[in-house]
Amino acid sequence: MAGTTITARDHTVYVGSPQRHVVIEYNKLVDDAETIRGAASESVVAVTELMADHATFKTAVDQTETLVEELHDDHATFKSVVDDLKARLNQMYRLTNYAVLGNPTFAIDTNFDVKSTEPISYLNGGTLKTLADNANFDTGTAATIATVKWGAAVLSVNSGGTGVVTWAAGAPATYASEAAAIAALTDPGATDTVMGYVTVLAAGSTWTAGTDALTGGTGGTPATTTNYYNAINPNSLLLGAAVSTSAPATLTAAKPASAPATLSASVPSATAINAATDLTAAKIADSTGTVLTT
Repeated sequence: MAGTTITARDHTVYVGSPQRHVVIEYNKLVDDAETIRGAASESVVAVTELMADHATFKTAVDQTETLVEELHDDHATFKSVVDDLKARLNQMYRLTNYAVLGNPTFAIDTNFDVKSTEPISYLNGGTLKTLADNANFDTGTAATIATVKWGAAVLSVNSGGTGVVTWAAGAPATYASEAAAIAALTDPGATDTVMGYVTVLAAGSTWTAGTDALTGGTGGTPATTTNYYNAINPNSLLLGAAVSTSAPATLTAAKPASAPATLSASVPSATAINAATDLTAAKIADSTGTVLTT
């Protein structure tokens, strides 16, 4: 067969023959195989590093899970801390913005109501005001106290300067002791300045506000015991929320003993398939040594 010959791996290929085109395609396949080898090598290294990092990654996940579980466990305690703090802050706010600055000296007024017998300065919403002497605190007509039971009412002044009487829950009241009645008192309102409170013991029959006189009165059933307490007394301060009597809650401080695990950040560089010719064979060249590519 006429033509120039090309030698490679002991084969003879004739220029211009169909075999030449086969050789060219073969050489292209060799190039592609090398490219694939390089990519495969980096993939193998990446997979190898992921395998090596698996244990470390698991450690990091375990530590994260521990922290999440601790936060979950601490939620109730943390809420208790926050609620207690809110109560204390509310008390501080009420003490500095809604405070009575003296002794109103409460007494009976017209048999059924209560009055302050001394002019008194007080703060309401941070504004300094004065309550005149003989200011009336109307006990109303709805409150009743069962015989031989106690009732109690908060005495406060609203933002308009009017005396307000807020009875503890219970109609008729059924508190067996004065202390129990006092414990049932609630804050009369966010914009009221608490001046003090009054307690009443009904004796002999049910006592009805506005119908039966307080102790020392002349109408209704006089057999009552009435005690007056001023907000200047630290034991009678009503500042909107009771302070928790328990010690402040403590959050747990446990955390993973070791530092957070660090995953490998190295970029694949070495080759798992070490020899560049592992996946390749020699390219076929012509008689002058030039590799056929076209």
